[in-house]
Amino acid sequence: MHKKTILSLLVLAGRKCQAVLDTRVRNVRPRFVQLDELWTFHTKEGHLHSGDPTEWGDPYTWVALDADTKLVISHLVAKRDGPSALNFVTDLSHRVAGRVQITSDAFKPYVGAI
Repeated sequence: MHKKTILSLLVLAGRKCQAVLDTRVRNVRPRFVQLDELWTFHTKEGHLHSGDPTEWGDPYTWVALDADTKLVISHLVAKRDGPSALNFVTDLSHRVAGRVQITSDAFKPYVGAI
């Protein structure tokens, strides 16, 4: 199989998974939610050149996990900054019903976002 065929199948699978998450993971009632960010990179920030795509660099995979069931309630791939924290927490708030206890790594932008 050709590389582009495999990549297009991965993109399609990702879009379908996102659609399932968006339609099915709503009004969940977790007791405890754990927030964390996992570092990854396409090209390390220090190795970027002018003209490289803006999505390159050090993105993080943000994950909100129900501590009891291990359900991934929300996720985001973005920089580790305040605007991303706000987008992530906003998406999480649209998926849960009621109040939850949140545990995180004390990343300061969570305070304003929550």
